[in-house]
Amino acid sequence: MKSQNRSGMWLAFTCGMDMFSRIGGGAMRSGISESKVFGVFLALAGGLFVGACSGEHDAGHGADAGTIGDGGGETFTSIPNPALVVANGGTGMVHIIDPTSLSVVSSVSVGTGLHPHHLAVAPSKTAVLVSATSADLSEGHGGEHGGHGVSSTTFVYRIDVASREMKKVIAVDAIAHNAAFTPDGASIVLAMMEHGMVAGYSAKTFAQTFSTSGFQMPLEVTPTNVGALLVAESGASRVALFDLASRSVATAFEVGATPVAAWASGGPNYFVSVEGGRAVRHLVEGGTNVTLDTHTLDPEGIPGQAILTPDGTELWVAVEDRAVVAIFNASTHAKLGEFAAGTKPHGIAFEPSGTRAFITDESGGRVLVADVAARNVTGEITVDGKPNGIAWVAP
Repeated sequence: MKSQNRSGMWLAFTCGMDMFSRIGGGAMRSGISESKVFGVFLALAGGLFVGACSGEHDAGHGADAGTIGDGGGETFTSIPNPALVVANGGTGMVHIIDPTSLSVVSSVSVGTGLHPHHLAVAPSKTAVLVSATSADLSEGHGGEHGGHGVSSTTFVYRIDVASREMKKVIAVDAIAHNAAFTPDGASIVLAMMEHGMVAGYSAKTFAQTFSTSGFQMPLEVTPTNVGALLVAESGASRVALFDLASRSVATAFEVGATPVAAWASGGPNYFVSVEGGRAVRHLVEGGTNVTLDTHTLDPEGIPGQAILTPDGTELWVAVEDRAVVAIFNASTHAKLGEFAAGTKPHGIAFEPSGTRAFITDESGGRVLVADVAARNVTGEITVDGKPNGIAWVAP
């Protein structure tokens, strides 16, 4: 399904400004003054821009990601193996934590006015994506908040674990809550909330490969193992199953008000954090399809990340407004207990052995260390700001 096109003067203006930003930057790097570039832009501002941008929506949203990806980046001083990567929306930093010494060993800024939000590790474990938005998403996802609007921007950065370099590779003129690799590692996918759109990019060149519109305020996208994406449509109280081959919605699951994300949790399991409905729903792969479990898990508050322990026996849910982590039986979904976890727990990452869990405390400016067997917090790592997404990386 092709995405819809803008028309008229607004299309001419937005597309023209996009073209100006693309060619202008290159021209000025070559020694041509900004005033001369802008003069050329004004001379072309009539019907030319409409013609240049009247094709697919691909060209209308997002900068030339291939050009962005070819630019330089920032380098972390250290990325140990294993390492924890933390997105800090309050300071604009991405932190590297050594899980052995429980210390921050390196930090890099994504730039002024941007808020690192969620992370995604490549299937090869050699790269990490960071989604950094112009909106501060720490206060929730219900409609317009924290800077959403016509001027919203998201930059996607790629961390190369071996070289320790972080480069900006994709830019879009919307809020993209996350960016994720497809299971084969060949593509990067994201959703643009304001445009109601899902888009894909080459993971090698970062050029856009498709875009499909028609979604209602899509937040996170989650690749599955059945050739489809799970798209959390916060404006429609559902999760759409988007088939990548046909680039169309195969089915949709009604899950409750304001679904934020379908968290991949190992094997065939995905757990949906339903922020407005204060619930967690379970989606399961079976063969070439995905189905919705009839159970509704009640965390008794607003769920952050919901993820299975490495042995697959327990589901841990960060409950943001009650400052606890709730624990459920993975098979029966019966609640097993809970423990206090800072002031606003959000992201959870387990070490592969299942001995420890690392939990971002978004209001407390720290990463908590929890003993999985004892179900309690045993330590903390101060990072300040508002730590959000967290990922374990071990190439």
